[in-house]
Amino acid sequence: MDQIVSFYPLEQESIFILTENGFRTRQGCLDLDRWFQEYDLRINTKLVNKLSLYYNLKTIDDYYRESFSHTFYIRYKLKKFSIETGISPDFMKKNDRLFLGVYKDCENGIIEIDLGLRDFVHNYVLSKKNESLRDPYSIFPFFASVRFAKIFNGFINISIEKGFKGKKEIFLNDSLIGNEFYQDYDSYLSFLIPFFKNLYLGGRLNYWIKELEKSGDRFYYSQIISNLFIRKDGNIKIEPSLSFELYESKDTLLFKRIDFISGFNIIKEMNKHITINFNFQDSRKKMRKNEDLNNNFEQRLTIGIILNFTKNTSFYIVEGIELDHFSMVFKKINYLHNHTFLTFTTRF
Repeated sequence: MDQIVSFYPLEQESIFILTENGFRTRQGCLDLDRWFQEYDLRINTKLVNKLSLYYNLKTIDDYYRESFSHTFYIRYKLKKFSIETGISPDFMKKNDRLFLGVYKDCENGIIEIDLGLRDFVHNYVLSKKNESLRDPYSIFPFFASVRFAKIFNGFINISIEKGFKGKKEIFLNDSLIGNEFYQDYDSYLSFLIPFFKNLYLGGRLNYWIKELEKSGDRFYYSQIISNLFIRKDGNIKIEPSLSFELYESKDTLLFKRIDFISGFNIIKEMNKHITINFNFQDSRKKMRKNEDLNNNFEQRLTIGIILNFTKNTSFYIVEGIELDHFSMVFKKINYLHNHTFLTFTTRF
């Protein structure tokens, strides 16, 4: 249920999806020791008449994954679209990514398609080293990505990246001792669509998977987070919602967690700068570790404040209120606290 609260508010997302100069972050409590953190920086600058440089830095320290990427794009504008090429340099040079694609500005929207190669200098790096254990690619991994966003009386935002299976051959002293395969997939969808008078259908879907096969053993990690709601627009917005989270992993143990969450959100715009919301969450969770099964039920109230400093800058903070052990509050006030989340979005 924390994952659902940690999403950017759709109002913040709608002002950022077409942005090429901006910054945003979302953060929240993981546990007593760690924060969930995501950073997204975008900078675009014109070099000469039809040539521009675009830079994107994105990091995430998530509940089940960590990643860091920064990418340099060179875009050349043609009559109806732009062609682009770029590189994502990594601290380990053998993990660099190279790609080529097209980018098009539509009316209040964009579409971007890229095709690229991962680890493209991996074999070259190995050829310059004299090591007994080597893992050259016999089939290089490539990837394809698509991004589409459109703003109307609502918005839709889609990004998909598919990493196709690459094959490494593992050698020890020039003797083949095994093979290694890796592939992954990452997608994100968010939308807010009017469908009847003052009713809107909104939601988010994030699905990713990482899969590694080595010497006959298969390891995988995957997660689905979905959130669907109906919004009744007006002076006070009302949003009943249903959410679903599924996480599965197989490495040293088999782990599976399923979480069904029903919710009810009330949003009140106090003025053009301040919006408050109250959200009730009811979670029904099942977890499995190998053969051990556990059920968990949880209820929580969240109180959030959105501060719109300008039309380009917005800050959102949410405080979770414990409902399962509310009677304990009278013994110790910190029993009231059930996680804090915040987001910040700006365009420049």
